[in-house]
Formats: sequence, C-alpha cells, structure tokens
Amino acid sequence: MAPTIVVIRHAEGIHNVLGDWTKRDPGLTSVGLTQCANIQEDFQNSRIDVVIASPLRRTIMTALLCFGPHLGEDKRIILLPSLQEISGDPSSTGSTIEQIVGEFGDQIIDIQTYMTPGWESTGEARSSHPNVIRERARKARLAIREIAQEQASTNNPDPVIAVVTHGNFIPYLTGDFSQPGYSQGSVWTNTEFRTFRFQKPNSAIQKGRARLVETEDSLAGRGARVATEAEQAAGRALTENHTNRLGQAAANGRTTLAPSS
Repeated sequence: MAPTIVVIRHAEGIHNVLGDWTKRDPGLTSVGLTQCANIQEDFQNSRIDVVIASPLRRTIMTALLCFGPHLGEDKRIILLPSLQEISGDPSSTGSTIEQIVGEFGDQIIDIQTYMTPGWESTGEARSSHPNVIRERARKARLAIREIAQEQASTNNPDPVIAVVTHGNFIPYLTGDFSQPGYSQGSVWTNTEFRTFRFQKPNSAIQKGRARLVETEDSLAGRGARVATEAEQAAGRALTENHTNRLGQAAANGRTTLAPSS
C-alpha cells in the first residue's frame, strides 16, 4: 500500500483578513472562494479518492469547493476532529454537529465515522500544549492511514487522499518544522498544498507514529530540499514557542497574538 496524502491549508478565512479571532468558526472570504476555484481547476484532471477535513466551517467549505467534483453518493467529506486548529480562540472553536448538518446537510459530509457530540469543547480540542497537539496529530495520521487501508481493502492499494486542515497545525501533522521563518502565524499560504507518503516503519514504535514524508516531486515543485536535523530542531523550537504563546494568550482572554490559521 502506497497512499499519496495531499495536505492543503484552508482558503482565506474572514478572520485572516479582519484580524478578529473573537468570532466563532468563521467562513471564507470572496478571495477564499476564488482560491478554491483555482485549486478545483488544478485538480480537475487528477484522481482524488478520499477527502478528509477538519470539522471547522472554513475547512469544510474549502474541501467542498476544491474537491466537490470528486465527491459523490459513496464519497463524502470525512470530518476528522483531530485535524482542527490548535488555538482555543473562538475562531478556532468548531460548531456543533447539529449546526454543521444544518449548514452542509448530511449527504456530502460524513459525521458518523469520527465525530462525537461535544467534539468542539473537549479538552484536547482546546489545548495549545505542544505535547497534546503532537499526540492529536499522531491520532490524525493513524486515522488517515486507517482510511487508506480501507481503500486498499477495496482494491485501491494506492489511494490519493486530500486532507484539508490548518496552518498552525500542519507542522505537527506533517512533522516538518523546518520552515517556520516567523514570529507568529503560518508559513503555509491559504490553499497551499504539498504531497506526502507514509514513512515505511522499521519498528512497532515507528508504526505507531505513522510519520509522513514529503514526496520528491512536492519538494522539487516548491524548490525545497529535505531539511537537516538541526533545521528541524530549530524550527520545532520556534513553532512550539509560538504554540505556547497562543495558549497563554487564549487563557488570558486575548486573541491578538497571532491569527488562527
């Protein structure tokens, strides 16, 4: 089994432009809608077997508008709570299952496989502690691998899986901390995407981590190279410091440290 994982950051959200992270679960701007149309065109001749998204409105909308032509009655957007953003700000707090179904219906989204009532208010969902986020990212990768294995069991050993998530969470998901280059905010632009494969595990411990590795084509497409261990370590330290500051700001009722992604 050799699935390809297309990780994409959501399109431009209202909070990204206004700098207001006090509004709960905001949607996309008109620019964001255009970004989605461009991505849909980029993938119109590509194979997308599965679409997975964070259950926040901006990621659901991005998944639907970017990959809608690849969806159908037996291919819905799988909502995966472990993909949600890392901040406890209102802008990164999701809607209830009832609200999500009320807006998007239940024909095009899968709320049954991984969603549970109260998902938006669990401690894990609202924690900005790096250790908690790392564990949540590991769970997300395991779920993605599980979905890939289900595809393999239906005679599709090499599925292409689109995963729509958030800028501040992406380094934890992909394990690539090499390009922080910021004092605050995400280095992935809205609707930026990169492709990954699962690292072949050499032990049971590695298998339990389900690590991702960016493909050579993806690296070449953005003019990048595999980061050194020193670059990864430096980037991880900056990212985790930023994550801790986000958590402290949210705990103190401030939402002006950095935009939620």
